[in-house]
Amino acid sequence: GIVASRQHADVFWTHNDGGGPKKQVLYAIDREGNTRALFSLVDVTLHDWEDIAIDDAGHLYIGDIGNNNAKRDGLTVYEIDEPNPQAVSGSIAPKRAWRLKFPGAPFDCESLFVWKDQGYVVSKVFDKARAQIFRFPLKETNQPLTLELVATTKIKSPVLNPSPF
Repeated sequence: GIVASRQHADVFWTHNDGGGPKKQVLYAIDREGNTRALFSLVDVTLHDWEDIAIDDAGHLYIGDIGNNNAKRDGLTVYEIDEPNPQAVSGSIAPKRAWRLKFPGAPFDCESLFVWKDQGYVVSKVFDKARAQIFRFPLKETNQPLTLELVATTKIKSPVLNPSPF
């Protein structure tokens, strides 16, 4: 995933998807793809990070929402304060995390966005099913939240991620 900073000009936030020695890394990059800063996320376990979102208050949301082969019984979204990319490197811990349960059989997600006081995930399309949009409230809770179906799209082909590089 990638999202434009709302606080720092010409800064985009992105993350890795797993593997390699640096497993939980948030990157600040510029328009040319040059790394400006990198931050290790602490106190989190990477499973399958897929997307990143931002809100108007300067919070980043990292979606550990991938679920290849539907092996996981839940997903997680982490909230962090947007770091200062001038710091070049450092570590950062999430402020909050939402543990998300499926309303039925487990599925895979590729996309995350935040709007007002809700988080949304979009399911990945498999077996000619249509992509679905689910939401969860961005409220303080220590309990898992069950995703709520809000829409079934007309999308019926897998999302392709062509590399811009």
